[in-house]
Amino acid sequence: MKMFPKISTRHHYIPAFYSKGFTNSSGFFYIYDKQTDHLSRKERSPKSVFFENDRNTMNLGTETSILEDKFYKELDDKCKVGIENLREKPNSIDLLNTDNKTDVDVFVLNLFWRMPKTDYAFDRFIREAEINFTTKDGSQVLDQEQEERLKNDESYKKFQRAFLPFKFLRSYLDATEKKSRSYCQLYEKPDNWFLLGDYPMVFSKTPNTGDDLFEIDFYLPISSNRLYYTSCKKRKLEFEFDMVVRLNALIIDQSHRYVCGPDLAYLQRSIEYYKALRAQNILPEVHRKVFLRTETIIN
Repeated sequence: MKMFPKISTRHHYIPAFYSKGFTNSSGFFYIYDKQTDHLSRKERSPKSVFFENDRNTMNLGTETSILEDKFYKELDDKCKVGIENLREKPNSIDLLNTDNKTDVDVFVLNLFWRMPKTDYAFDRFIREAEINFTTKDGSQVLDQEQEERLKNDESYKKFQRAFLPFKFLRSYLDATEKKSRSYCQLYEKPDNWFLLGDYPMVFSKTPNTGDDLFEIDFYLPISSNRLYYTSCKKRKLEFEFDMVVRLNALIIDQSHRYVCGPDLAYLQRSIEYYKALRAQNILPEVHRKVFLRTETIIN
């Protein structure tokens, strides 16, 4: 009898509940595969993209998908509340309350350690980590042979990666108490302006550690017509169409593979614009402008 029956194989690193915010009225979107440079002209469902088969499957004597089906599902269900509030409720200052902002921060922390784009970051983390073993008398010892074996065990690494966000939650609580990065804005546009990529957060600078995620300004498209922005300083941001197309170009540029949007023609134009910027080698300047065009409010 199997203690941990294998239940699922399609493991989403971008949750389907989040992807649904970028679909059209039929509940579908169009997909651009950056690696093959192919724009599909056939609509796709959120369940059919942003996943890898058996990405979170572990072998604990028998194969199990408990990480995907229980742990990640429960975490997604928790963050889902705040994301859907910001997506669906009337846009007002009251919507940017502590609960919703916390859900966004935990969601971003979860995504950062979950996406293929950050496989390199986790590999570096696990290589540099020191594993202590506890003896029968309760003392901790180092066992380099056992440590090396665990660091090469795929199931162990998947388990550690799933719980890695909680390692940084203490930093999150500390940052919250210090009111670090406490200023937020939610921008709403009448049309489907914002695209979704498989690395959806656009940071003001590249995070080097998990703790950086609580200190760096970032944009997060909440849906195709709402954009969340948070910063450490109180700012006034005018986010008109020219800024949107630049932000979309950055999202395409940093995506590992997939980018999606509800409108085929708009997605195609966004890709063409991104390619033009890349050909001119000015994407770093575009990134600077997207964050520079903010003005600190003087109280």
